[in-house]
Amino acid sequence: MDPKRVFVSCDNRNDLYYKHEVVNWNTDQKHAFDYCEPSPGVPAEQAKQVITKRINAASRFLCLVGEHTHKSRQASWEIEQAVFADKKIAAVLIRPEYTPPAELLRVGASWAETFGYPAICVALI
Repeated sequence: MDPKRVFVSCDNRNDLYYKHEVVNWNTDQKHAFDYCEPSPGVPAEQAKQVITKRINAASRFLCLVGEHTHKSRQASWEIEQAVFADKKIAAVLIRPEYTPPAELLRVGASWAETFGYPAICVALI
């Protein structure tokens, strides 16, 4: 079975640990988790072009919602790109008390009940 490509978005300043944890789940045959961390010093427009290509290549979009994600312009922009590309959008709160970005609430994202592989897989269906 061909795995579904999933672009993983988060607040890169604060939640990279969780993004790397999700990407480490790539041993499964259902999903291929992907992300993009532009190198320091790469111009913003060039980084956005690379991220847009990765989002477009994915069939799903997963947003990991950390404590500061609702304030992250980068995460909001990535969500907007996923909406524009008509991707299936799923999200998960890393902790239940965290506030999701308004963009996720407006687009009807599928929500994982907890931060864990089984719950996230259900949200990505």
